Amino acid sequence: VHGTGCTLASAIGARLAAGGSLVEAVRAGILYARQSIRSSFESSFGRMPGHFPPSLPGPSRRDGEAFYSPPRFCSRCGAPLLAVRPTEQGHMECGACGFVHYRNPIPAVAIVLVDRDDRLLLVRRSIPPGMGELSLPGGFMELGESVPECGSRELEEETGLRATDAALWHVERDTTVYGDILLMALRVWSWEGVERAGDDAEEVIWKSLDSVPGLVFPSHNRLVERLLRERGDSGRSH
Repeated sequence: VHGTGCTLASAIGARLAAGGSLVEAVRAGILYARQSIRSSFESSFGRMPGHFPPSLPGPSRRDGEAFYSPPRFCSRCGAPLLAVRPTEQGHMECGACGFVHYRNPIPAVAIVLVDRDDRLLLVRRSIPPGMGELSLPGGFMELGESVPECGSRELEEETGLRATDAALWHVERDTTVYGDILLMALRVWSWEGVERAGDDAEEVIWKSLDSVPGLVFPSHNRLVERLLRERGDSGRSH
């Protein structure tokens, strides 16, 4: 596994900087390096150290890009969390000091935009997870943002379009390499601007609602299904 020597040295140095003795630092560094090897993954550079140990069942598709995963050591007392069992809610409780490491869903927004020709706006992702595959535009909320503010920002960053009328439409959830996602779908009713791919999107694509292919995230597919159901109900009501 490439990089394990650097990983071991860094772990020992970090523990020494935190005030541990040389023996404690080496012991913790070896544990950290072993965990990295156990959670290693294949990349274009070879086999790389993994960042986090597994805790709860994760997504079926992994690509080593996760950043919201359980820690290796307790942030209060420094005890290793390797053998800790998650609580019923998925949080991790330190067996040494009892401190609970909460793992909460990450809020994200997906943009649902359908034009007058009944075409849905999609993007081809330029980053993992799902690089090269199709999804709805969207992304994670930033501090201080509301759902419309986040959706409007992501829409413009990824497609060049600016929402002029939008509202919260539906709430979904998903499990991805980033962790559990609380996904809020923002329905955009009117917009302006010229479409262009940018930020995390390499291409902007319009697809007829009847021919939308499978999207990379299950929650996005469920949103498309909901759109189709609503369209069908609307047709029957007339």
